[in-house]
Parts: sequence; structure tokens; C-alpha cells
Amino acid sequence: MRYWFEDHCNCPDNSQLDFNNSTTWCLQERGRQDAKDMLAIGQDNIRRTLDDWLADEELQEQTPNFRDYLRQIFGI
Repeated sequence: MRYWFEDHCNCPDNSQLDFNNSTTWCLQERGRQDAKDMLAIGQDNIRRTLDDWLADEELQEQTPNFRDYLRQIFGI
């Protein structure tokens, strides 16, 4: 299910594989914020929202990225 959670962050885009702390820090911060947001929503709410989204093809066409749909529903 992970591919439904496409990342939309403002981190610099490096085309090289560079794993220095200075180049990954932005992504680390983004990951921590995403985790906090998901915890705030709650596992049961995410599961119900995902079930609704998966059952509705029209909704998937309107909002093909599940994270965007979560943001619409929960305002994160």
C-alpha cells in the first residue's frame, strides 16, 4: 500500500545518491512530521478512510494519491 503515499515535500531534489546528514536532513524532518500526522489521525481512522477510498473508483480518479485524500478529510 505504500505507493499510495507519494511524497510531496519541498526538500532539495538531488539526483545523486548522497546520504550525508546535510542532504537527508530535510527528508528526516518530513518523515517525523508525517509520523506525527498519522498518529494524530489514528490507525482506525486511516484504515476506514483507506477502505472508503479503495471502494470508490471515482474518488480514486478525483484524488489518485491517498495521502492527498487523507489531508482533505483530516486537514493535515
